[in-house]
Amino acid sequence: MPTTRLATEIVSRTAFSVTYRQGDQQPSTNVEIVQAAEPGERGDRKWTPGEVEEEFAKVENPVALAVLEFARQHSADGKFIPSGRRKNANIHFNVKTRDPNGKPILQLLFSSTAGWGSVYFNLKLVSQHVDGPVVLEFQERLSDAFDVTSEPGTVWVSVHFDRISGKVDRFKEIVLWIASEVEKTG
Repeated sequence: MPTTRLATEIVSRTAFSVTYRQGDQQPSTNVEIVQAAEPGERGDRKWTPGEVEEEFAKVENPVALAVLEFARQHSADGKFIPSGRRKNANIHFNVKTRDPNGKPILQLLFSSTAGWGSVYFNLKLVSQHVDGPVVLEFQERLSDAFDVTSEPGTVWVSVHFDRISGKVDRFKEIVLWIASEVEKTG
């Protein structure tokens, strides 16, 4: 009979990326851990652009800062900070689309959180707004440039900052291309 009736665990957020390319002996893995808020600490709040910039600067990664600046300059309607409450400083890259009633809306193409070390692309959004061949071309461009793969039906694909390093211009080119493709249908 256990002697502990109840226990509380603080669990960190953990993101696992496993890549297995044909010909590799072993898959490569990437594990990212983000600490949960301390007990009693309010974990979610609205972030100002200045606070988000400060948090990204603390990361001391030139790719993180380049992604932040790119989102600031090119996200639809200049909105690169999520409007809702968040535990961590986060940036969004939005594109203009339309809801089922034809009303213009902003939707998330990619997201990045300070300290997580990756950009997360919303493949579901892309597949909802462009034809299959364009979705495949987008996935191929990501794969060719950053050595990431995604299976059919994947909702999010992660591109680690290390893979973008030295290829920031290529990253920007791919994002602007797919954003224009999505917005054409929106």
